[in-house]
Amino acid sequence: MWCLLLALSVLFLLDEVAFWHERLTGVQASPSPEIQRLLHANSALQFSWIVFALAVTPAICEEFLFRGFILGRFLETGQAGQSLMMSSLLFGLFHRDLATLLPTTVVGIMLAFAVWRTGSLYCVIVMHAVINTWAILVVNTGLGESLPWTRQPSHVPTWLLVVCVLGVVVAGKQLQREQVSA
Repeated sequence: MWCLLLALSVLFLLDEVAFWHERLTGVQASPSPEIQRLLHANSALQFSWIVFALAVTPAICEEFLFRGFILGRFLETGQAGQSLMMSSLLFGLFHRDLATLLPTTVVGIMLAFAVWRTGSLYCVIVMHAVINTWAILVVNTGLGESLPWTRQPSHVPTWLLVVCVLGVVVAGKQLQREQVSA
């Protein structure tokens, strides 16, 4: 439950990060028309396949690679902070897109933190799938009209950012490893 709150809280924070990233670098942060066409579904069945292929499958594969293998190897050094940052930067670079480098690195930090706190890949797979599914929903629904910052880089309302930061803080503090009784 806390992982889901963390994922939902981070969605709009990522939009604000993308806005500032575009403002500082001049690189357009919104998805290209090609990506939008790839994410667009013409039917419920096609939407389901897009979610499976572009939200669920990458979430599983990327989490096993970046948080399961790479973060795990970095954590063996005993440097937790450095391990979280390095695996997250590699995650951002893996996406090979300057426009999304900062937002994907920030997502990587959040996912690495969740694995480090919980010791579980399962919750971050769900978190990653939620974030990917959100992008697909934005392309396939009228959310862009209600939430204009999801369609083009602009500021997210301050009140919503405050709520999201509170969600991140509360969820982050509540994440913990399952205690195994002997």
